Amino acid sequence: MLTREQVHLGEFLKAVAEELDIPDSRHEEAVSRYEAVSKWLSAPDSPLRRFEPDLYPQGSFRLGTVVKPVSDEDDYDIDLVCRLGIRKDTVRQEQLKRMVGDRLKQHDVYKTMLDEKQRCWRLDYANEFHMDILPAIPDPASLYEGILVPDAKLDAGEWHTSNPKGYAAWFRQKMEVVFQNRRKALAESIRASIEAVPEWKVKTPLQRAVQILKRHRDIMFKDDADDKPVSIIITTLAAHAYRNEDDLYQAIMHIVDGMPSHIERRNGVPWVSNPVNPQENFADKWREHPQRATKFANWLKQVEIDLLTAFSRADRSDMAAGLIPVLGDGPVGRAQRRLGIPVKTAIAKTSALAKRPYSFFSVAHRQIPTWPIVVGESVSLSVSAHRSEGGPKLQDLPNDCQRPLSKDLHLQYRASTTARPPYTFCWQVVNTGAEAAAANDLRGTIFEGDEIRWERTAYSGSHWIECFVVKNGFCVAKSGEFVINIE
Repeated sequence: MLTREQVHLGEFLKAVAEELDIPDSRHEEAVSRYEAVSKWLSAPDSPLRRFEPDLYPQGSFRLGTVVKPVSDEDDYDIDLVCRLGIRKDTVRQEQLKRMVGDRLKQHDVYKTMLDEKQRCWRLDYANEFHMDILPAIPDPASLYEGILVPDAKLDAGEWHTSNPKGYAAWFRQKMEVVFQNRRKALAESIRASIEAVPEWKVKTPLQRAVQILKRHRDIMFKDDADDKPVSIIITTLAAHAYRNEDDLYQAIMHIVDGMPSHIERRNGVPWVSNPVNPQENFADKWREHPQRATKFANWLKQVEIDLLTAFSRADRSDMAAGLIPVLGDGPVGRAQRRLGIPVKTAIAKTSALAKRPYSFFSVAHRQIPTWPIVVGESVSLSVSAHRSEGGPKLQDLPNDCQRPLSKDLHLQYRASTTARPPYTFCWQVVNTGAEAAAANDLRGTIFEGDEIRWERTAYSGSHWIECFVVKNGFCVAKSGEFVINIE
């Protein structure tokens, strides 16, 4: 059973995801735009008409996982396939691309908006979105509407294989139960038939989780575009890890925890299979750039840290404050206003946290938990400062207080959990900074303890402690890092 805090976080994450999504009006506009392009490509006077052009969406627009760009200056990206009924042995790759481009250039308006990319043609609808049109032909070796796509990086005569319709069907199957239940509920709420509810209007926790993950990635890697985890890997692993949860908080925590287990190794090579073409490795670039695998793993850990830290906050304003630096001021702020959560409080409390780099918690001496993490309960920490261990309390301490503590104070950490016994409290203390390093006391291992833990302020810098609740070999609750700053 979910706690009240977990329910609140799930509701808030859903509201943020809705703010990240393409608005209904923009979605309908995009459909109208590409249907008009489709009519132009297949018009009676079109040279392409005899090849029966089939223009359809692929990628996030088809999957329902579109995410608003971080910068307001950027537009939504709509990916389309233009499939022509031409045999592979009757057309060259550059010829196929030119055929589609030449037809678009014959349109008085499209020719002013057209931009040629390496593999596609882009129509730029200023201040709205841009549509990337990828020329393709049927793949005779595919059993489910697979396509062959021109790729200048391949040798002459070789084509890139793809199957966006097959992938979308696989993704849909991973969430079919929840999707149908939600579509039925929406139909009942508006007193309409199920068939009258457009599929794109129904969003499952899997789709919302992918949107949240992609947004977190976009912000975390805004200055590291080359090694940014690609969307197809995130989407594929998330779908594998999804358990048809109906609650977004539960879904995203289970997804983050389960995604790594679906990364294979084939002959020592990291492998994320295309579910509709198991011989294709979505992570093929990791072999050439091994740091991308490391950064992907670190990113997943950071997602978990950020969500658990937000979850551990006392109220919804504090929770929102913790999400602003990792999901963005715009969508978080708009979600706050919709849910009636004070915005000024959240922004004020987040200003200092937003300056903390993501790498702060990713230190090499921090032990990775060995138990499976299935967070279904909560554990919170109350922390107080004392002159001596067991002595009178001087003050209660907030997490990551920007007013540093003096040295030689004794800190009492008291854990409180919703889990039912029997369980074990485990603690992890991590020191950072030059003084702790010089004293060979960086620490970072996980150890068993009681519900109360005493520590001393010994070294200048920022340090943290985290509490885990372990039951039957599983971690059922995590407190998130409680940061202490020492002058």
